[in-house]
Amino acid sequence: MYTIKNVKSFRGMEGLGFNATLYRDKKRVCLVMDSAQGAEYNFEWADWKAEGVVIKGTNRLGTEYSYKVTPEEKKFEDFLETLPKVKNCITGKLQTASADGFIAQLVDEWESRKWLKRQCRNKTLFTTPDCDECEYRTIKFKFGPSVRDHIMAKYPKAIIVNDTL
Repeated sequence: MYTIKNVKSFRGMEGLGFNATLYRDKKRVCLVMDSAQGAEYNFEWADWKAEGVVIKGTNRLGTEYSYKVTPEEKKFEDFLETLPKVKNCITGKLQTASADGFIAQLVDEWESRKWLKRQCRNKTLFTTPDCDECEYRTIKFKFGPSVRDHIMAKYPKAIIVNDTL
């Protein structure tokens, strides 16, 4: 399972960029960078000195290719193959998820969790079944047993975000 840590975000020429460390099963495997200049992400694999492994495949235009990668990069590519296929917006065909798309999703989840933690410092956030996705109700009191009792009395099916972080 892949996770990220040490995310540092910044404003670049074309939006937000970041640096993050990619981990596989709690082992650091790669530094990922988005320079926020419109290019693809840069991957600096921790095992860059290891002997390369050949990857063969077919790109989205149907052309066959082969190139050498590090063993960790090969494991990452194999992991991406196990993810559900995504629809190519140009050709309409289903294809393997991209490394950039997968990392972007991890960074978005990390940023959302960071925002929620910041919001939960001084107030209580909760959601109910009738709320839209990512819509939160707030109580401007620090979370505690009395606040929990108040929420559960009024909204028995509420999910309190402060409990889940």
